[in-house]
Amino acid sequence: MHAPSRAAIAAASALAALALATTTGCPRRAGDPGAAATVPDGLAVAIYVGGAPGGERRALALVDDRRTIEIGADGQLALGDVAAGIDLASLIVESLDPATPLRVASCTRQGSTDGAALAHRVVRIVTVEGAEVEGRLRHVSWREPGRGQWVLEDEAGAVHFVSGELERARIADTAALEVRCAVHAAPGRHRVRIAYATTDLSWSAAYRIDVAEPSAAGAPGAAASPRADATVQPTFTIAGSGLLGARRATVQLLVGLPGGDATPRLAWSGDVDLGADAVAVQPPALALPLALHHVYRGAVSLPDENPRHGAWHAQGSFDVWLALGVDDAAAAALHDLPAGPALVDVARAGQRRQVRAEWPAPASDKATAFDVALWPDGDVLGYRDRRQPRDDGAVLVEQLLYTVSNHGRAPITVWVEEELRPGAGRRTLKRQWPVKGERRGRFVRFPVRVAPGGTERLGFEAEYQW
Repeated sequence: MHAPSRAAIAAASALAALALATTTGCPRRAGDPGAAATVPDGLAVAIYVGGAPGGERRALALVDDRRTIEIGADGQLALGDVAAGIDLASLIVESLDPATPLRVASCTRQGSTDGAALAHRVVRIVTVEGAEVEGRLRHVSWREPGRGQWVLEDEAGAVHFVSGELERARIADTAALEVRCAVHAAPGRHRVRIAYATTDLSWSAAYRIDVAEPSAAGAPGAAASPRADATVQPTFTIAGSGLLGARRATVQLLVGLPGGDATPRLAWSGDVDLGADAVAVQPPALALPLALHHVYRGAVSLPDENPRHGAWHAQGSFDVWLALGVDDAAAAALHDLPAGPALVDVARAGQRRQVRAEWPAPASDKATAFDVALWPDGDVLGYRDRRQPRDDGAVLVEQLLYTVSNHGRAPITVWVEEELRPGAGRRTLKRQWPVKGERRGRFVRFPVRVAPGGTERLGFEAEYQW
């Protein structure tokens, strides 16, 4: 057997939890005393997705498979319908009946992503860069571990050249690759539990959000935001399940990775018919009150900016965005949902508009309020003026003045937001006027009510000590 990989170590405790959550009894290892476990045959899959915000998205699936298998007289156990990317170091094969002991000596995967295993087979190559081609493999070469070049011929005879970092390769003319294990057991039929970790399966989320026209313009005051009734309908798409064969499974979809800093959260669970490359499921829609307000972030964030440099966030924007505001209570109800594209349908002021937006990833383990930006409002303009009376390398003082103008026909609430410089040993906000701001994550926010044809100003001073 192979040495345990990092994925196998991280998945060990989660495999145990998956077994406890999806079986009706506790299977005993071969040779343990006690009555036989009465665990029905079946397949359970837990799929985790995670990764740093804006970084590489990763997935890990934990498969718990209870089935009846046949062991030949040669002591060979053939495990079909297992994921091609199975981590053999995580593989568990154990008997569900102590009366028929079984001990695994070694396991090997029959076929892999090298040229010898896939030569002249119909395969589907998927790269990390997003290329996906299916055809008969004519040639493959490896420039470095994990990165290759493939030549495939499709059904029409067209030749495709694919290069990049391999995400997965699936043999299209067979249900799945096969794992063979040398075992010490009596020949014949055995009921076993097969559990392993794999990176072949993943899932993603997309949303349809319907927002009804606000029932009221909001209570008087600067912080008032028009309320709206919203219905959030998630759709979760499971990718790669064709590798497991056409089977019904109990599936759990989780946000976060085992062994990470944050505890994975369950987004959905239920029974699914697997066997296709993409299987979509829909949890019940969520109906809840949200807010429609405007957000002005005057600073433009550029990559690789140094927050200790005086010119950090020096560029500005005039755009004020209409946004869907999710408060703390609504965020708690939506906290288990991952990031994904959203189609938002807004009925407002007698008009209807659809826009594609981005549903954000939860900021932390604690549910906190957030906004979903919809579109820039052409009737509202913002201006950000920034001055730095002191910047000596140890202390930086920054003064910010904002102007918001409403050229529309209705009063609006605008949240003016400024990202505070990260990394400072001490940050102090001073001279906040006409109201004090509130903190939300790395931003300080100021609410302002702007009358039709009106202009409002506000500002503050920030002192950073490095």
